[in-house]
Order: sequence, then C-alpha cells, then structure tokens
Amino acid sequence: MYIDVNAIRPDRVRLDVETSLGIHVASLNYNRDKVQVVVPDQRKYYHGKASRKAFSKLVPLEIDPKWLSAILFDEDLKKYNWKCEYSNEGLASKCETKGLTAEWLKREGGVRVVSLESKSAKVQMQLKNFRESAKQAEFYDIPKPAGFKSIKL
Repeated sequence: MYIDVNAIRPDRVRLDVETSLGIHVASLNYNRDKVQVVVPDQRKYYHGKASRKAFSKLVPLEIDPKWLSAILFDEDLKKYNWKCEYSNEGLASKCETKGLTAEWLKREGGVRVVSLESKSAKVQMQLKNFRESAKQAEFYDIPKPAGFKSIKL
C-alpha cells in the first residue's frame, strides 16, 4: 500500500491510501479535533471526534491523530506522555505508550523510516523529504460522498 500524506502544522493531516496498482482504498482527514474517514470499497463515511480508534479504520492500529502528526513532523512525543529513548544526536529513537511503540529505524538525509507497532499490527512508514503541505484548508475537509453510509465515531 502507498499512503500519500499531506499536513499543515500543528493539526491538519490527510492520508490517502492506494494499492500498488493505484486503486484508492481510503482517505483519512484529521482537522483539529475532528476526523473523517472515507472507505470507498465499503461505501462508508466515518466522522466524529478525533481519537485513537479513528486511524484503525485504515489499518488495525490505534494511534491518536495528534501522535501521528508529531511523528510526521519529528516532534517530541514526550509532550503526549510517551516514554522515549534518544540517539546521541538528541533525536527520538524509540518511544512507547499505551501498548504502542514507535521506532525510528533509519534517519539518513531527508529519509526517515518509522515503525509503529501494537499487539495487533505493525506499520512501517518511509518518509521522504516530508514537509508541510501548501494545499488550501478546504483540502483538509472530506465531505460525505453521495450514497455512502454515514457512521459516527
């Protein structure tokens, strides 16, 4: 799977998930305290308060959208009460909280490889030259598509 990530600090993140063949699997939007998830194959539109369970609609991994944003922007997770280990350069190398572990497997140039793991799943992200998106605020709002079932989170 490929995940296209767009973000604006500190609180807007959009993930668009596609298969290796370019088939759209899902989109997740986190905007301040709300989250929207569209799963076209299931014709479902999830919406509600941002929470750890919202991300699990894409992958079987519960992660608070604020934590994901901090990981994308390489911010310190200690402000969210994570326990972290640090490299000699002062960068997080491994952090843990509430059954979730984030581990930075590689940091070379503009490339970072981050592993997120819980009891139920493991997701590895390769972030290349990640930077804030210049997209307009409207991009970070996903309206309910016509004919989709609306499910409140």
